Amino acid sequence: MRCMKSLLFVALLVIGYSSKSWAQGVPVILLAKSNEQVDTTGCNIVQEITRVLYREIMEGRVRIWDSQSKDLAFSPATLQALEKSAGMAFVNQEQMFIYERWTPSRREITTMTAGFYFVHRSDRGGETVFGFVDYNDVQKLFASTRTNANASGSFSTTIETALKSKRFNYRLVQLGERTMQTPSEGQNQLQSFVGNRVFNESTLGYYPPDKNIIYLVDIYSEDLDTLSYNGKRIARLLDEFFIRNKEVYYNMGGDRISSHLSRNKMQVTKIEVNEIWRKVGAYIS
Repeated sequence: MRCMKSLLFVALLVIGYSSKSWAQGVPVILLAKSNEQVDTTGCNIVQEITRVLYREIMEGRVRIWDSQSKDLAFSPATLQALEKSAGMAFVNQEQMFIYERWTPSRREITTMTAGFYFVHRSDRGGETVFGFVDYNDVQKLFASTRTNANASGSFSTTIETALKSKRFNYRLVQLGERTMQTPSEGQNQLQSFVGNRVFNESTLGYYPPDKNIIYLVDIYSEDLDTLSYNGKRIARLLDEFFIRNKEVYYNMGGDRISSHLSRNKMQVTKIEVNEIWRKVGAYIS
């Protein structure tokens, strides 16, 4: 019975997305589940998208609709009522459906995202439709919003980059007019369609992976090696800089920790450095 309900649900999703013409790409529906995202993908794409969308919807900057046909827009109050009815916050979505069109060529697959559809299924089989968000309404935002990358991810990766590169786990639900009956069928069709092609290579290009690194400079080491000497020298140079440039010191909030009576007695006691490290070949810059 559960299998039949799932198939019926998928069939309803496909209605309105099948196309008489594939001139602008093959219509595709993907299913991304939050609990199937792993650390090695760099971020949880479901959590990232729902986090940003919820903020924008509640602030009235993005609309969420009843379906892809966009007949009725849900207000922020309606969305909150749906959360209450489902007993689950929108940002805790366990899954989302991604509507796209895929255009294959010899070396790559170019994708065009149409939007996202959110629905919650309770343990008892009930469904709460949270709605559909048109990608055109969030494209610029997603292109400029970095993901909360984990240790395996790249600091500069945006939500749009993650979507276009397909660096997340997903299932194929629909390909063209064909609705997948099982996850294994979807996986087989996905492998057959994609083959050795990469996603959006010509538009994404290559950007070296980078990390947001924060570290402390040891200025109290009693060792006599070069590294310890350099750490202490950096602290002394900063001391001298702030004494000579008091306006910089006070603009950084120095007036909250010292007064004009001690302006020549400043001392750096801790140095925290925030850097972006980029790996290019065998080198880190």
